[in-house]
Amino acid sequence: MEKRFLAYFGHVNIDITLKVGSLPTSGSVKVDSVTENFGGTAGNFALVSSRLGFPFDLYAAVSRRTHESYLKKLEEMGVRTDHIFIENDLAGPMCYLVSDGSDQIAYVVQGPMESWKPSVGFRAEEYEYVHLSTGPAGEYIRIAERAHGKSKVIFDPSQELSYNYDRNSVKEMLAYTDLFIGNSHEMKVLRDQFGVALQDLMQMGVQVIVTHGKEGSTFYSGGDEFSVSSFNAGAPRDTTGAGDSFRAGLYMGLSRNMQMKDSLAMGSVVAAHAITGRIVDFTPDIPLFLRESYALVR
Repeated sequence: MEKRFLAYFGHVNIDITLKVGSLPTSGSVKVDSVTENFGGTAGNFALVSSRLGFPFDLYAAVSRRTHESYLKKLEEMGVRTDHIFIENDLAGPMCYLVSDGSDQIAYVVQGPMESWKPSVGFRAEEYEYVHLSTGPAGEYIRIAERAHGKSKVIFDPSQELSYNYDRNSVKEMLAYTDLFIGNSHEMKVLRDQFGVALQDLMQMGVQVIVTHGKEGSTFYSGGDEFSVSSFNAGAPRDTTGAGDSFRAGLYMGLSRNMQMKDSLAMGSVVAAHAITGRIVDFTPDIPLFLRESYALVR
């Protein structure tokens, strides 16, 4: 049986973004503008990836009441929605983002994601890659266990690492993980809150991608380590969705059998272009992206 390329699990959110001059530490601040957008870790990934020409299946849970227009948009862009669990009554998931343009705080209404059971009927052996981003930790551990040794398991908990996992569940998930993706803050949480340092991941045989925002990314695999710089495609409209766009570029590279360094470079290039406008309006120039990613690591 020929495997499908990628199963991508995560949130498909309605994002309500409040733009502020600076993020508050207490008290109140003036809101400069309020916008509503399609978002979420899996949603942003799908919006960008649907334009990059590689195959993936999207796994998420949403409310029809709040997400009917989002589902329609995904279908218009050629994204299959048959693996999205649709709840008719609950609202969500919704994400309220307070952003100063370079950093943000998120408040998430989980909605149907809280009762979603994606492990039921999921056939991990059908996929080359199984990417587990934000979502129900217990269910994702079951999926990772089932996929272990059959597919490449990517553990990418993002901001939910600090509150959606405990020490035991993190270590259980990592036992089935081939590749861990996190930013510098999430690597610190992994070390300080759960007692798992980068060296521990190496000893477990887990490859690691650490993203550093404007500083690019670093890949670790046993004794192998290299960094790829970020890419400048112009002034960003907003950095929201940059990480998800980076992952879209990464998988575009892997789907073309590029080496990891070249795939990371493609992630940098795609992310840089995607955030110069709205994610939903992303229009790639793939020949240009291939040239730019090649030049970035040569």
